Amino acid sequence: MRGFFEHPFLGSGLYSAAYYSQQYVRWVTHNSFIDILVGQGIVGSLLLCAVFYRFLKDCGSHNRIFIVVMII
Repeated sequence: MRGFFEHPFLGSGLYSAAYYSQQYVRWVTHNSFIDILVGQGIVGSLLLCAVFYRFLKDCGSHNRIFIVVMII
């Protein structure tokens, strides 16, 4: 989370979560949500949530479960 707190709004850039994780704990992150939050920041995370919301809103009811599973 150190990478997130250095640049919380616009993010630290692609693969920055893995970089900070390898630098401090000698291990890579295996969490996509943390990777997106650190890499793209709050702005990018909100835009991604807006895209997923739009997908859920526009898809038919038979595809909604599939898209929710893909998001998770």
